[in-house]
Amino acid sequence: VENYEIFKNTYKADPIGDNLPLTVGTLFAVNDPARAVEFFKQGLELYPKGRFVDDTYIAQANAFIHLERYDEALATFKKFLTQKLKPEQAASAEFGIADILRRTKKTDEAIAQYRQATRLAPGHVDAWNNLAQALVAAGEVAEGLAAFDRAERLAPADAALAGNRLLALHYDPGRGPEAIAAEHRRWGER
Repeated sequence: VENYEIFKNTYKADPIGDNLPLTVGTLFAVNDPARAVEFFKQGLELYPKGRFVDDTYIAQANAFIHLERYDEALATFKKFLTQKLKPEQAASAEFGIADILRRTKKTDEAIAQYRQATRLAPGHVDAWNNLAQALVAAGEVAEGLAAFDRAERLAPADAALAGNRLLALHYDPGRGPEAIAAEHRRWGER
């Protein structure tokens, strides 16, 4: 941290240092997310137009999620969405908001946010996977399975995704044990 302060004071207005708060914060993100938040906050204050501002917003919001400070994470994602963003960047924020809503048991709102993420970035596999899981949890099994199918077309070798889809098949009243077993075999033969 002391070296960071020296570097920060030396390169206050120099864009060469605009990635340092993100880099240092990321080092703390897992083991000390509160400290990471402080580095991300400094980065956003020192370099509000820096090259890494987008990554810093997302990292800060994710650190807040890790700390279960969901209101602050939502506020960070929403502030990020006020920036001029590419669709994929906006989709990342929408995905983050959806995850918070899902964690806080606001399933219908989460589904709407996941849908927004998939509209903005149709190739966002995690958004399709999480949308599918939320739909199945809400009792919309057919629609959830369709979302799983979309995700699987995007990432056919993703074992975690396949496991989620195979589990969801058990909630489909139109599939008997034989059909479910056939799906398991189909995956196993890949």
